[in-house]
This record gives sequence, C-alpha cells and structure tokens, in this order.
Amino acid sequence: MNYQIEKLSAYYQNEHNENNRLNCDRTNNLEEITTMRYLNSLIPAGASVLDACAAYGVYAFPLAENGYKVTAGDIVPHHVEALEEKQKENPVLQEIYCGNICNLSRFTNNSFDAVLNLGAYYHTIDKSIRDKAITECKNVVKPGGLVFISYLPRHANFIKYCDTWKDETKDFDLYLKRGYMEDESLFYTVTPEEIENELNDFGFEIVKNIATDGLKYVFRRQLNELPEDLYQKFLKHHFDMCEQRTLIGYSEHALIIGRKI
Repeated sequence: MNYQIEKLSAYYQNEHNENNRLNCDRTNNLEEITTMRYLNSLIPAGASVLDACAAYGVYAFPLAENGYKVTAGDIVPHHVEALEEKQKENPVLQEIYCGNICNLSRFTNNSFDAVLNLGAYYHTIDKSIRDKAITECKNVVKPGGLVFISYLPRHANFIKYCDTWKDETKDFDLYLKRGYMEDESLFYTVTPEEIENELNDFGFEIVKNIATDGLKYVFRRQLNELPEDLYQKFLKHHFDMCEQRTLIGYSEHALIIGRKI
C-alpha cells in the first residue's frame, strides 16, 4: 500500500500536472464542467461536503464559493500543500488534511451530506482497496446522502489507444477481461454495468451514471476549433446526451452517483 502511494505521488509530482489537466483545452474542461453541473444540481444548498481526493481543489474551492461547507483532503502531500496555499488566498474551505480515503476515521460516521471519491477508485487495481474506499465513503456520508465516484470506462479507453493495437507486447484480451494491462498499473477501468453492480452490493441506490466527457478522444481537434456560439450549442447537446446508456461506456471519463439508503 505504501509503495502504491509513493508511486501515485511520484506520478502526480513528476509526470502529470493535475492542476492544468481539466482546463488546458475545451475537451479536457468538458469533464470538469459536467461534473460541477451535477454536483451543484444534486447536492442540497449549504450542505456539508467531503472531497476526499481533492488534488488541487478544482471542485472543492468552487463548491465552497457556492456556499457548500467543504472539507478537502488528498493522499498526495504536494497536492495538500497546494490546497493550503490556495486557502491562504481564498479561505473558503472548512478544513484541509493529508490522508487516505481508505481511512476516514478522523470523521464521525454519518457526518457529511455528500462525499466525493473523484480519483481513488480508478487509481488502484486492487479490488480490496477500491472496496475499502467505498466503505469509508459510505460510513461518513449521512443516510440519504450522496457519494460521487469517478471512473474510467473500459471500452472507451480500449478504443482511445487504438494506435497501439498492433503492438504484440500488449495483451488486450487480458486488459478487456480485468481492466488493466500491467500488474503495477496506476489505472483501473470498469464497465458502467460492473460499477453499478458494485454500488448496489454496497447498498447504494444508483442516482445517476454519467458520461462526463463523451468521445472526446475522437473529436478533440474539432471541439477546440469551434467558434464560441457553436461550442455552446455542442455543450447543450452534450448535457442532453450524457446520461444516455448507449454513450456512457464509450466516454473517456464517467461519474456514478449513489445514495446511501
């Protein structure tokens, strides 16, 4: 577990800048816009929210600015440092902490109206760890409260990397069966049906299952080149379509929302 945390921290510190991922262009921003749309529409005004994988606070700070009582934490130390720096300039968060979503014992059970698991689920190939994270989220959310889990649809990410299909070193049959290629992978993929069944097994009522950015790997260039009026028209179409069952499995990123019964 410690090795996995170190590997994840190194990835986000040295290989990938999460601070810029969601706003570097329109296609990446689509995931953020869609996620925020559902957070704001489904979480009651003024509610208490735990963002347990807050990263740089791309959701935590806007939610707090919108009147939610937000506590933000992350397992990656330099993400937490960035949160603390942002908090100095814009002190809207209730609390910031460095910690693992698999251990939320710092909080009393049934203490949040909503819990965000936006990253942890797809960053571990170990089912017992994914299950532990869901269990902890369920423990601290209030009865009737919502848990938001982001995930990577398996078939979308198979198609996204079609340029590598001829690579004989890659076992795509294995990937499609278990959801990851390498035994030390930092990314796990799942089908919409599988994750719905998982949440049902935990006793959640499925509220929504959403294609947060659709087939952006197909239309990245075209979307980024649209004039603003046509881009706004596209957004309307996207919001109209993003809950369609036929699209979710081919979305690069997705969001499932469960209600604690």
